[in-house]
Amino acid sequence: MSQRLEKLFRVCFGSRIKQFEGIRGPTPKFPFGTLRAISEAELEGKRPWDVFAGYEKEYGAITLFWYFGSPIVVLNDAELIREVLVDKPQDYYKDDPVTAFTPVLESTEFDVNGPEWKRLRKLEPISMEGFDEWLPTQASVIKKVVDTHLARLTASDTHVDLLPTMERMVYDVYNECIVGQQLDDKAYQSFYTTSNMATKRMELPKWVLIPPLDPRFWYARQYHFGAFEKIVAETKRHLYTDANDLLHRYLRKAPDVSDKQVAQFLGNIHAGGVFPAATALVNTLYLLNRTPDVAAKLSSQLAAAESRGSAPEESPFLDCVLRESMRFLPPVPMFFRNVLKTKPAHLGKYLLPADTKINIVVQGVHRSSKYWQDPDVFDPSRWEKGIIDAKSLDSDRYLPFGRGPRICVGATLAMFCMKVMLATIRTGARVAIDSHLAYRQFNHCGVAEPLGLRGRFVPHE
Repeated sequence: MSQRLEKLFRVCFGSRIKQFEGIRGPTPKFPFGTLRAISEAELEGKRPWDVFAGYEKEYGAITLFWYFGSPIVVLNDAELIREVLVDKPQDYYKDDPVTAFTPVLESTEFDVNGPEWKRLRKLEPISMEGFDEWLPTQASVIKKVVDTHLARLTASDTHVDLLPTMERMVYDVYNECIVGQQLDDKAYQSFYTTSNMATKRMELPKWVLIPPLDPRFWYARQYHFGAFEKIVAETKRHLYTDANDLLHRYLRKAPDVSDKQVAQFLGNIHAGGVFPAATALVNTLYLLNRTPDVAAKLSSQLAAAESRGSAPEESPFLDCVLRESMRFLPPVPMFFRNVLKTKPAHLGKYLLPADTKINIVVQGVHRSSKYWQDPDVFDPSRWEKGIIDAKSLDSDRYLPFGRGPRICVGATLAMFCMKVMLATIRTGARVAIDSHLAYRQFNHCGVAEPLGLRGRFVPHE
């Protein structure tokens, strides 16, 4: 039966198979192609990104995967990924998960291409001149928010689910930085409802995606972005000269942007930033819990920085720990590009047909022995050896925020907030996590979030 299904697939898609001659991969069978490999892996507790990352050892730098009769080129090779994202980005465009996210996000550079992407990217508050000088001024703001959360968490002896705890903390931190105030629980729940819709749509085939029918989604979407529209309007009525949140700084530059578009920019910071940042922080706490020697070194360096009167978040080892966490467990383990619809593209020694989908496997590069010594070991000390420019979030073998012109616009904001948050948490409490808990992941808005990790925030004696 298996051989007949393989033959039937070749009969149905023979001309398409020939276009990818020379690219190895698992043998496709009618009608699912090689999609069954994903479902079989999930029975073993693996996720799709684990399967695609594993293809590097089995098939090499480039692999051909079949989603039914549609080919997907899987890249686990830093040089080939560089071609797509850095050297020849004009030959590719962003498609998935644009269709899934379109009803969820308002106008944003995340889901457009070409001139419109360049226009929106330039207008982003995070892209404004002076942003890099403004960001360090938010350290005390971030610490205050985290301290408020820690006071509540350390007052209880109960274990909490770390992921939702950290997601709300990041949400509150971002709000305090970008609009100088907190939003209520209803606003947060509305934001989360929209994200759940995005996740549901990502799991459906593109050809069945229609606008959501659930009125609760549309109400939540309007409430989420409407909250920022009200804040923008109020801020413009009372534009204080000394207010230091991102919105005030942005509006004082008098950008030629509508109030609605500004609100969309602000609301989308959450959509793109809350889940990966919270995931990275929970992952880091989990990894520190499993490596007491690393945790002790970090605590020692944070304490030493405080005793010198330095900001703990400036500790070099803190940066090493966070970077290694995002290498070892990248929050976004893979993402996609497509060859332009109008012409084929040369990639390495291959000529890919127009509109070929490409899976860029971040996890594959981050855990490859080709680029890292002992890649499956969590070892922050590797970063002390200067293996990558200390300021780089965009290199051939390290790309937690993507690469090239379309690198995540919020990368610098996220990295700074995470460092201050992690330093504040570690100096204010010990996070005790059951070491027997298995580490599992699930997909939420394209982020590989940790599932079921519970911990208790214990104040230092």
